[in-house]
Amino acid sequence: MEELNKKEKVSVILFGLIVFSFLVVFLSRIHPIVISDTDDWLYTYEARDALPLWKIWNPTRVLPEIVMPLVTRICAYGVYPFLKDVSIFRCITVAYAVTVSLTQVLMLYALWKMLRRKKIGVADTIFYLSFYLLCGFWIFRSSSEFPNDYCLRTLDACTYFNYVIANLLSCGLVCYMLFRDNEEDAFKEGIRNNILVVAVYLSIFSHLFSSITFVVYVGTTLLIDVINNIIQKKGKWKDLIINKKWKIIVLLLWAVSQYMEAKGGRADFNAYFGTFSECLVQTIRMFFEQLKSMNKGYCISALLIIISGIVLAIKTGDKQHIRFVLFGAFNAFLVTTYEILLCAKVEPAYIKRFDVLYCMFFWLMLIEIMSIYTITKKFSAVRSLFLLFIIVIVFNCETNGKTYRESTVRQDLEPEVWYQINDDIIAQLQEADRNGVYEMTVFVPQFDGYSNWPYGTYAGYRFSEFAYAYGLTSNKISVVEMIATPDKNYLLNGALSQ
Repeated sequence: MEELNKKEKVSVILFGLIVFSFLVVFLSRIHPIVISDTDDWLYTYEARDALPLWKIWNPTRVLPEIVMPLVTRICAYGVYPFLKDVSIFRCITVAYAVTVSLTQVLMLYALWKMLRRKKIGVADTIFYLSFYLLCGFWIFRSSSEFPNDYCLRTLDACTYFNYVIANLLSCGLVCYMLFRDNEEDAFKEGIRNNILVVAVYLSIFSHLFSSITFVVYVGTTLLIDVINNIIQKKGKWKDLIINKKWKIIVLLLWAVSQYMEAKGGRADFNAYFGTFSECLVQTIRMFFEQLKSMNKGYCISALLIIISGIVLAIKTGDKQHIRFVLFGAFNAFLVTTYEILLCAKVEPAYIKRFDVLYCMFFWLMLIEIMSIYTITKKFSAVRSLFLLFIIVIVFNCETNGKTYRESTVRQDLEPEVWYQINDDIIAQLQEADRNGVYEMTVFVPQFDGYSNWPYGTYAGYRFSEFAYAYGLTSNKISVVEMIATPDKNYLLNGALSQ
């Protein structure tokens, strides 16, 4: 890979800063990551061991359940003390936005390394990264009347750590391995070896919907290694096992995570949606409904690009591109099949979520990018259309109304509402603390969900635990009862909360 000159280094750093800044603003101001349900409250303070734990609610979700409370602690202890006039929940929003944005930039960096291995120029690589990022906002921008999905959207704050960050880590690892000429060398580079081992560990023990991307990549490459060993009649199975032991370890750890999750507390309490066969049919139907909702402009352009790349590769004898397309398509098929089966087991409606289908999108985009690269190798004049292509995508993503959905469980309420509700809960706890009260009732707005979800009346203790953990109260107050009352529904008007 060629070394960058000073001008190119400045361009790359500037691009990274622009992407990072845009995402931070987008996720903290435009569509902020807000604490909007009692699950969010729980995982802000409750950290777990960094090891899989047998028979707990989420046995193997190590990544989200250590990173979310860690980021919250850094914000509460390292940032909030200097911003006492600002709501702690607004500080947390910025901290979460920075975390997600940084993870996305690191994933793009891994993709950068993969593309640069092809000796693609800096300007072209920046285009490909921009194309990848923008398509995440374009692919499901199908309606001009209703808010749409986008690649970094999910249901609430805690699912950003369960799905979005886990997706980005898994896809980033795939890009990093594709960048290596010899995957085994990646584990022999001193401090990088330690970082890579941690990243692989956290990816496996993150979330079933997310870890599958990296695991399938490992499994398919190992299968190719085995087939090559058979075809070439090397017969050195012992050497193959020794050289590829890290892949075998990854697959074994993933198998352990599958078994532990199947025996965990969440699996025991899954709601009943019908028999597995009924749920499978329903999941497949919903999957194709979701595909139909994709942006038509994106679909047409993707088909044209991929087909043109394949045709051109066949005519020019570019076997490497053909192999990559087949490899990517096979990975996408396996990942999607697994996710359909998992949704059928857990809840069919999950398949309609972009954070569940992200890994399919990842492989589709890699195939598209490599197809564009194949086309430009033959027709270099196409590169003069790159900027126009980006401009067309940007303006195709915009609508007259509210373009994108919020990352909250209630789409009918603005993010400001959740700041208002959360600040009011803390104000009740702080008033009790000042008055020397150790037991109290917390009042919240009345919702129509089960047990008043998203502010379930069963979870009042989470508010006091949060307040005490981050120094908002001097004593741990026992919330003996949480009452949903219409008297607090004035908070739902979203009046400005500082």
